[in-house]
Amino acid sequence: MAKWIELTATIGLGVVGLYLVHSIRRQIAIRVAEKRFDSYAALWQELEVATPLRRLTGDGPLTADERRALYDRLTHWYYDKGNGMLLSEAARAIYLRAKENLVCDVADLNPESLRRDARASDDPDAVRGWVSMRQFSLLRTQLRGEIEIYTRPYGEPPTEDDVEFLEVCRVDLRKQPWRSALRGAPASASGET
Repeated sequence: MAKWIELTATIGLGVVGLYLVHSIRRQIAIRVAEKRFDSYAALWQELEVATPLRRLTGDGPLTADERRALYDRLTHWYYDKGNGMLLSEAARAIYLRAKENLVCDVADLNPESLRRDARASDDPDAVRGWVSMRQFSLLRTQLRGEIEIYTRPYGEPPTEDDVEFLEVCRVDLRKQPWRSALRGAPASASGET
């Protein structure tokens, strides 16, 4: 009888321990989600200059000066309040690659299609400016997906160049928000990225 009581107590303590561990992890996840929302909102605000609406307003692509200023603001955002720690692996990869593409040498642009298009163009800065705007639109789509605001990417569905960029960033295209975007599935809400 004593062995059964001891076994029951051990199992009971194990269940309580598992519950507590799960509860603590859940509380941490909730806190991270709250901080991530605020952090992503601040990043979204920094990306205003790279809005795809520039095509519609005739403002043209990001200029070299705008790209440099955006690079500096994004660097500040990353370190301010530890925002960079809150990026998921996929968002961090897109963020870092798109940010680097703002200022790196043409020979270092990624993906290969961007490097090729910039070299072939009479105006490589314009190519880089347009593509940077698109890459930051993809980042905004990733950010929205992480806080479960699923919509289609703004404008056209992801192009082959977009997919190549996401693959260079090692983004899992089988996960949301990309799974629906690549299938052209209807969005659950609408909005600009």
